[in-house]
Amino acid sequence: MRSFTPRLGYQKTRRTYSDCLQTHRMECLVIGDVHLGAFDSKVDVPETWGEYDVAVVVGDVLDCSARSCDSGRRFFEELDDLGLRAVVVPGNHDFQHYPAIFEGLSSVESVDGSATTVDGWTFYGLGSDRFDDGVEIRYPEFPSLADADADPAAFAERIEDVAVGRQSGMGVVEDHLEGRFEDGLQLYERRLESLNKFGQAATESNTVVVTHLPPFGTGLDRLSKTNPRYPGRLLGSLAVRSHIRQFSPDFNVCGHVHEGEGVTLFEGCVCLNAGKCSVYSITLGEGGTDAVSHIA
Repeated sequence: MRSFTPRLGYQKTRRTYSDCLQTHRMECLVIGDVHLGAFDSKVDVPETWGEYDVAVVVGDVLDCSARSCDSGRRFFEELDDLGLRAVVVPGNHDFQHYPAIFEGLSSVESVDGSATTVDGWTFYGLGSDRFDDGVEIRYPEFPSLADADADPAAFAERIEDVAVGRQSGMGVVEDHLEGRFEDGLQLYERRLESLNKFGQAATESNTVVVTHLPPFGTGLDRLSKTNPRYPGRLLGSLAVRSHIRQFSPDFNVCGHVHEGEGVTLFEGCVCLNAGKCSVYSITLGEGGTDAVSHIA
């Protein structure tokens, strides 16, 4: 993999998994895609959650089939009743109800395109603003580009090179696909710019980047081979991947791709896809194998 120099000039030493956790201690809940309003969806909010310092909600609290946002509102009200501070981004199923779903609740705060600080940790993020969300450059549509399924790193670096050189679609993809490629490239650049506003914080403080989409090509974004619509496809964000490569925040928490649930280390950043209807406990700042635990 080629070296990558952050465009804003910040540098950060790459860290091991243990290094990432040897910082200011804080106990966090991470709540995956709950999809309230779907036929089999439910979530229990036990009183023990009030013992945590913060809850991180990665989006899709509501399912697109929900007839109203009432069930999602009740979920956030239960968190609020516990006095549990929550940071949240919208998912591709619930963005149309955002931020009305938690408006007026004092303990719930959006970090979609913004940042907040909890006990010395900076949380910032990026949610979804469309239903059919996924990788910004929908690579199966562009056969002349690198094979993203076989080599996602090469594909991602190709897009980074195009964006840094600010090439148009001309000469990159087939003539009749240039407009579609340019649309995807602009989406990638907008998302990356939104995240990179907080790049300096990522290099200078303890940071958690909260995204609905996982970083592209990390294993957290691959659909199963038995997926009926897109078998084996990658649905992560190239912008999230590029941001992590540039600034190496301490943690990334995400969701969206339920089959990709799990933890991985990418470019010095511990990344957790919280999956569907799952809850994780994270101890920020403490090493050991119990630092990331699946609890529900």
